[in-house]
Amino acid sequence: MSAPSPTAEASVAAEEKPATAAELTTRSARADDAVVAEILTTLVTLGRARPGDAKGTFVR
Repeated sequence: MSAPSPTAEASVAAEEKPATAAELTTRSARADDAVVAEILTTLVTLGRARPGDAKGTFVR
């Protein structure tokens, strides 16, 4: 697996509230919900993001 996309990390960091993969997908023309969700999960594993309070959300 390649390194997480800096764009995905920047997108989650720019959010003012926890965001879902689907919400972050709308920020990019080429994004796919499943790929963004996998990247977000990887960012959590690496300590670069964390799960939000609501299920399926992420914050930086």
